[in-house]
Amino acid sequence: MTTLPQTTPIRVPRPIPAGSLAMPPAGGLAPVGAAASAPGLTAADIFRVIRQNLLLILLCVVAGGILGYFVNAYLERHYAKYKAYGYIIVHSASELPDPSNMNSDTLRPEEIALAQETFVKGATHDALFDQTVTRPRPTDLKKVTRDTEWFKGFDSKADPVAERHKSLHDNLVATPIRGSQLVQIEMTTHVREDAKVILEDLMDTAITNEATKERFKEKAASSC
Repeated sequence: MTTLPQTTPIRVPRPIPAGSLAMPPAGGLAPVGAAASAPGLTAADIFRVIRQNLLLILLCVVAGGILGYFVNAYLERHYAKYKAYGYIIVHSASELPDPSNMNSDTLRPEEIALAQETFVKGATHDALFDQTVTRPRPTDLKKVTRDTEWFKGFDSKADPVAERHKSLHDNLVATPIRGSQLVQIEMTTHVREDAKVILEDLMDTAITNEATKERFKEKAASSC
């Protein structure tokens, strides 16, 4: 039996004509079945969403208002700070009237600065505060430092006097105003009325002390 030779035809790719090759888009291959981008929400859509969630929105507004009220009350009670300030005019000894010397010299800047610094040190010293809280109640002051919540708040401390001194150092500020004879005094407390009361009480003591010194000087000068 004779086997005849068999030949298999060779298949080659068909040539592609020039210019007919399809190129992918610049952004890459688009996903199959990709739809066109949806349009934005219209005004009707927005109102429909609001109507559907109106109860939730009202509940959030009411809850936020109540929560804000209590948070504000807590912060005002524990972290509020109120400041009272005033101005004091200081004078040096050379400005005081001297019957034996009719010539009044102009006050030098260094004399003003010295008088200001002297008053600042005295106004913020613990001795002035101790004198203020232990002296008899002045008739011209309706309320004094001993009546304030700030003063009473240290009664439960182990050392109330030391705690009051520390708080006073942190909250009482005396600042000379350059180019003038003024000293600005500031007091900060957590209770609105206390800052003003403490500041007036302290300055009343300081002014009384200065007036007493001047009366002693006048008596000493008149006795000579």
